[in-house]
Amino acid sequence: MEQHRYWPHRLVSPIWVSIQEAGDECGADCIYDEAAQYVQDIICAMQEFRTEEYPSSNLMNYFSLPNDPKMETAIREKVRAAQLSACVICDRLYSAVDLDLSADLTKEEVIALTEQLETQFTDGWGAEFEVVNIPVAGNMEIAARIGNMELDLCPVEVAKFIAEDKIETRQMGQTMQ
Repeated sequence: MEQHRYWPHRLVSPIWVSIQEAGDECGADCIYDEAAQYVQDIICAMQEFRTEEYPSSNLMNYFSLPNDPKMETAIREKVRAAQLSACVICDRLYSAVDLDLSADLTKEEVIALTEQLETQFTDGWGAEFEVVNIPVAGNMEIAARIGNMELDLCPVEVAKFIAEDKIETRQMGQTMQ
C-alpha cells in the first residue's frame, strides 16, 4: 500500500511588489500582475540578502517552535533545508520555499512548519527583506513583501490550480461580455 504524501517539495505564497524611482522618498506604487518581470531581480536580492540576525535564506536556520520542542525536533529530523526563492506561476510572482526532505511529513508537521514559516515571512526574515530597495532597470527600485497575514503558503500545485481557475474564469467572463 502506497503511503499518502502530505508534503510537496515546494511551497509558494504571492509576493506583493512596490515600485518607485530610485532614491524617491514618496510612497511606492504596488504592482500586482506586472510583478512577474522582476523575478530574477528578487531571486538575486534574496540570495545576496544578509543581516547579522539573518545571514542565510535557508529558513530552517531560524526555525523554532519553543512551545512544542518535540514537534520542532520531529520536523528538523525530516527537513534538512527550506531555501527561500521566488518563481512565476501563470504570470504571477510568488515566493517559493524549496524543501530538502529526508522523509515525508505528517499532516500535523506540515501545519506546524507552514505556520512557523509564515511567521518568518511576516515577522522574521521576510520583515527584514521587505525594507530592502532592489534596483531594477530604468532607474527604478522595487520592494518585495513576501509575508502578509492574508497570504498563506500553499503547495505549488494548489497555486497553479487557483491561478488557472482565475484565468479560466476571467476568460469566460470576457467571452460572455
